Amino acid sequence: MTGRWPIGTRTAAAVPMAISAIMNDSSLLPGYNISFRIEDSSCEPEQGLRAIVGFQSVDVFIGPACSVVAEPAALLAKIWKKPIITYAASSNKFIDKNVYSTLATITAYARRSERYTPGFVLQILKAFKWTILAILSSSEVEWKTMAGKIRSVVESDSIKVSLFETYDNKSPEFETVLTKGKDVTRVFLILCYINEVVSIMETAERLGMTNGEYAFITLDLNTDVFYKNGKWTGNEGWGSKFPNILNGIIDLSVYRPEISMEFKKKYRDMENKLEASIKAKLYNETSWYASFVHDSVHLYCLAVNDTISRGYEITNTSEVLMNMFNRRFQGESGHIFMENGTRIPEFVVGNFRNGSYKFVGDKTDLLQNGTGSVYHEIRLLHQPDIRWPGGSSTVPVSNPVCGFTGKDCHQEEEDADHLSIVLGVLGGFLLLTSILVVLIYAKRRTDEREDVCKKWIINYKDITPSDDHDDNYMMHCSFNQLNCQGSTTSILPASSSALGLVNGCLYQQRKISKGIFRGKVVLIKLAREGTSHLTESMKAEIRQACEIRHVNLNPYVGLCAEFPDVYIVSEYCAKGSLQDILRNDDFKLDWTFRMSFALDIARGMEELHKTSIGCHSNLKSTNVLVDSYWICKVADYGLQSFQENRLHTEETLRAQTALFWTAPERLRTNTSNTSPGDVYSYGIILQEIALREKPFSTSLLSPKEILYYVRKGITPHCRPQVPPDSAPASYMDLMKMCWDERPERRPTFCGVLKILKRINNGKTTSVVDNMLSMMEKYTNNLEAIVNERTKQLQSEKTKTDELLHKMLPRSIADHLKAGIEVKAEHYDSVTVFYSDIVEFSNITSHSSPIQVITLLNDLHSLYDTVMTRYDVYKVETSSDSCMVVSGLPERNGNKHAGEIASMALRLVAYLKTFKISHMQGTTLQFRIGIHTGPCVAGVVGLKKPRFDIFGESVDITRQMEETGTAQRIHVSSMCKSVLDELGGFSVEERGLINIKGLGETMTYYLTGKVVEVARTPSLQ
Repeated sequence: MTGRWPIGTRTAAAVPMAISAIMNDSSLLPGYNISFRIEDSSCEPEQGLRAIVGFQSVDVFIGPACSVVAEPAALLAKIWKKPIITYAASSNKFIDKNVYSTLATITAYARRSERYTPGFVLQILKAFKWTILAILSSSEVEWKTMAGKIRSVVESDSIKVSLFETYDNKSPEFETVLTKGKDVTRVFLILCYINEVVSIMETAERLGMTNGEYAFITLDLNTDVFYKNGKWTGNEGWGSKFPNILNGIIDLSVYRPEISMEFKKKYRDMENKLEASIKAKLYNETSWYASFVHDSVHLYCLAVNDTISRGYEITNTSEVLMNMFNRRFQGESGHIFMENGTRIPEFVVGNFRNGSYKFVGDKTDLLQNGTGSVYHEIRLLHQPDIRWPGGSSTVPVSNPVCGFTGKDCHQEEEDADHLSIVLGVLGGFLLLTSILVVLIYAKRRTDEREDVCKKWIINYKDITPSDDHDDNYMMHCSFNQLNCQGSTTSILPASSSALGLVNGCLYQQRKISKGIFRGKVVLIKLAREGTSHLTESMKAEIRQACEIRHVNLNPYVGLCAEFPDVYIVSEYCAKGSLQDILRNDDFKLDWTFRMSFALDIARGMEELHKTSIGCHSNLKSTNVLVDSYWICKVADYGLQSFQENRLHTEETLRAQTALFWTAPERLRTNTSNTSPGDVYSYGIILQEIALREKPFSTSLLSPKEILYYVRKGITPHCRPQVPPDSAPASYMDLMKMCWDERPERRPTFCGVLKILKRINNGKTTSVVDNMLSMMEKYTNNLEAIVNERTKQLQSEKTKTDELLHKMLPRSIADHLKAGIEVKAEHYDSVTVFYSDIVEFSNITSHSSPIQVITLLNDLHSLYDTVMTRYDVYKVETSSDSCMVVSGLPERNGNKHAGEIASMALRLVAYLKTFKISHMQGTTLQFRIGIHTGPCVAGVVGLKKPRFDIFGESVDITRQMEETGTAQRIHVSSMCKSVLDELGGFSVEERGLINIKGLGETMTYYLTGKVVEVARTPSLQ
């Protein structure tokens, strides 16, 4: 617990002191004893780890105080699954709970709190009205990281960081950096440890920068390292200058409790006992770190007590950590609010004067923000009592009146002298002519106003009807038009000569039309219904809005005012609204393209805020149009007198949804919009760009409930949910800043542009490059789609071919696909097979139709399975009969008889074991006839073509089957002759049978095969 930094010896007695207090509390750990051991790490990793390894059997580690020892110690504790609480180590690595999962830090540091410190710095800068800042940071990781976070936050609030320097700790050139900073600011934020702060201030004193004109701000200026035995000691050669060299510094730190006399007395008594027990001399002085040690023990015991009360063992580390990591209690070091194992800082402001540290900023109670986390607001006390470098009580200004070099005032004095002479000469002349000029000017101004107003008033006759009924565009514009409820009559009055402009587009009761005015396509929208009278204020608004020109603002062309309505005419944007583009999955929008959208809108709004219109009042993605060049243009700005109060009703679902972009302060008061209100709306649009979905798309609440929670400002504040991986982290931070609950915390559009440019690495987003890139991606995407469709088409073609080949022979099917006529053809010799089921009618009479169909399907599936092995073609299947032929359409010599005979023998073998599923025990009886002879074959029919055979051979085959015997293969003498030529088949005489067409002829039964007959070459 001790080392080069003598913190351990000044805090060690707090451990037994805390244990004694816990043992005396009957509500904590009843029946348990607490013992402890103390070891000296000397702030050396080797010695510290050796001591920790010897402590492996303990339940919890308190310390070490130094980060170089605490980092490896916390890793060992993670491996051993032991809680470890550090009361002084300040490494910013400890925030990563994936690595240091069992570590809790009871002491907060401003330099480590990346989540809260930047906002605290911003509060201080605003309190002193500083707008220009220089940041000087050590190159050590924790300081460098904090410097970047602070820069991002202050710049988003329009505070300029004129100098951002990170110096090399080994060879810092403070004089060079400070000299450079003198010419750009008077306020310096110094982010480093105290020994380097002292060196910087010594350099500043040498450069004459401690004269009260410069302000120096530090974080966590811990002077304990130079305080020993109640005296200041400097070990860097500053001598008597220390600590007075720090006079005037404003230090932003965390609350450190004053050690009470009661605590000191108890501590001293316990220290005496501890010295006797460990036989070592302690420091004999109480550090406020002792209170953190005391609270570390207290925190662990509270967590263990909760763990035990819930029925878990104290060795259940995960349960102990859960009860410890997000705990809130009052300790000796103040109010403790743990957030994921890290204490949330209670910020204070300190001021060095006369060699001592004085608090000048009072902390308020913890407040809760929209994310459920906490923060502090600081109230500066007695600003006149603050002393600046040199002893001045006047707050330094960040931008001096006479400039940073002081030369501006001399130039102004010379200019003033010259000006007085010129004014004296011209004064008399101006006095004589002023009255005349005023009269002439007033007359001309009146005439100009009338001329300008007439310039923007358009006659309907000058608008040519558009024949291009771009329904797609009308759909794009369906949401971003003025919300004008009314009848569903035509868009222009019946009396108008421009009645042809009506395109019939009344999508969702929003009235819109296209036309051509002076050679350009324009958009015409109903602005006021029932009156065409224009007051002077309305004419002024028209003049105001129509004169605005910017690449990211969709310009107005003018107004049509013809009884009884008023219409707004604006330029036509071919791509429609941003909302519809974002929701169209056909557009592949990468982040470069989305960033260009965000930049375009921010540029347009920045320009609009500079104009006399001031703010938009109804900014949303449906009021952002995209032209043919993919440039975003903000539309529907100004012309408030022509637009209904959009906040007056929430009766319909559409009206409620339209208010999702409205800032909460407007929903509460129903007042006119402000610039921060537009920034809020912009934040909602950023969410749409990130997710490519409408606002609150993932919310389970109804639109009415969403508006209720937004209006009430209930914590946590109701905002769209955006997954962290949906956009870059800096983009997410900007989005959340834009929709902050407090308007004053939202950035201006100037600040938004700076952040967006920094997110984009300072590059200017090129819309043309984006378009070319997107076109290339579209081409690649289209090629991929074509390839995929080709594969699908080929797959379907293969399936179709397979089906066709099952219906027709392959050669016949190929001819038909090629459009070749298939003529009937005569074949000299083929072998025909015909089979039938004996007494099939008896089977069907005892079966249901479904059972019959099942039987036939099983039977013919068996036929198909057998036939695939042979060069045969199934010509016909009719109920219980089947006809098969071989030798056509592809001739195979005399092998057709062998193919049919082999198939018949195999089929008989299968049929003998065939089972009827619904008639168990019934054997299927069949007759088969085979004959060889000539026939004619061809395609019959057009819509359902079939390949069929005709001739006497077909009839003879059927007679062979009819005169045959059940379970036998009846073969004609012609077929038997061909089989004898082939060889390998055995037959037996049946006897003489009278066959029509043959007369009385000898027939045979095919009984088997002697050897395997040579197969058709194509089937081998």
